Amino acid sequence: MLILNKDPMGKKFALSVRGLCYSWDTILQEAQKCVILCKNCHTEVENGVRKLKTKHIPT
Repeated sequence: MLILNKDPMGKKFALSVRGLCYSWDTILQEAQKCVILCKNCHTEVENGVRKLKTKHIPT
């Protein structure tokens, strides 16, 4: 499973980096901007093959 930021321009830091030195509240705020996808779907979204259906993504 991979993490995809719903709005890459609003991304403050990568959640996938080891040793994050942020408060738990800051990490949770950043995680709320993301969705978790399988590797295949993540690749398709990143390459423009598939679009996220934002109406199904909680904000």
